[in-house]
Amino acid sequence: MNRHKVLQVCLIAASALCAASLLVACGNHSKIVDVRANSSVDNEAHQATINVSDVIDGNALVGVLLTYPDGHKQLVLSGNYSGAGSGSVILDDLPIGDYSYKVYAMPAGPDDPSSFPTGQMVEANVAASGAFTIQ
Repeated sequence: MNRHKVLQVCLIAASALCAASLLVACGNHSKIVDVRANSSVDNEAHQATINVSDVIDGNALVGVLLTYPDGHKQLVLSGNYSGAGSGSVILDDLPIGDYSYKVYAMPAGPDDPSSFPTGQMVEANVAASGAFTIQ
C-alpha cells in the first residue's frame, strides 16, 4: 500500500472515532438510568392506580400502555419527565379481568413534546411492566 492510501485510511479511521465519541457524549447527557412502575387495586371501586417513577440523567419521554382483558390497548399516561420525575394514573370503572401494562421510555430534550410517540412503542423502549387483576 502506498503512503497516500495509508494516510487516507488513517484519516478515515480517526474521523470515525471522533464521530463515535461525539455521539457517545451526546447520548450520556440524556440516558435513562432506571424506570420503576407499580400498581395497586381497589376491587370494590373497580379501580387501579399505576405509579411510574424514574431516575434519569436529563429528560425522558414516558408512556404507559394498558392492555385490557379483551385485548385492546390504550395509552393511559404520557409525559416528559426530568430528573427524578414521576407520574400516576387512576383508572376507574374497570371491568373484571386481568390487565397488563408496559412503561415505555426514551431520552428526550426539555423542549420535546409531552406525549410519547406511538411509533416508538417497541420492545427496545420497554423500561418496566406489570399486571393486575380486577375481581
